[in-house]
Amino acid sequence: VPDSGAAQAEPPPVAAERFRRVEPARRKAIPAFGSKGHWRLWTTTALFVMFTASWADYLEPSTRAVWHLVFWALLGAAALVTFYRERRNGWKASPRWPWPAAAVLGTIATEVLVATVGATAVMVGSVVVLVVGLLLVLMFG
Repeated sequence: VPDSGAAQAEPPPVAAERFRRVEPARRKAIPAFGSKGHWRLWTTTALFVMFTASWADYLEPSTRAVWHLVFWALLGAAALVTFYRERRNGWKASPRWPWPAAAVLGTIATEVLVATVGATAVMVGSVVVLVVGLLLVLMFG
């Protein structure tokens, strides 16, 4: 004779129930993080200039023009996505000037370096700057 109490027991809880959200993610406020400056942006811009200026003499002008257009299209798409996400989620708008400033200054610096000293000199200078930067990081961590 089967035990009638065992048939009435509740099934074990599903593991995902413990992790269910109470509030949708897009309605939550993003915590304010302290600004530590734009060192990542400027470092990335410098690396972008080093890389693109080093390759400039080895690419056809039409190829460079296409990559310029792709770069600006991606930058515009990123700005539109950021603007759309801020409006959709009701977030406070963040300052956007550092990113276009870095893109414009990086592109101008690349073209000026290629026109004045050439890609080979930029490549050698980039290696020297990277080695000195690595030395400083290793010394002062």
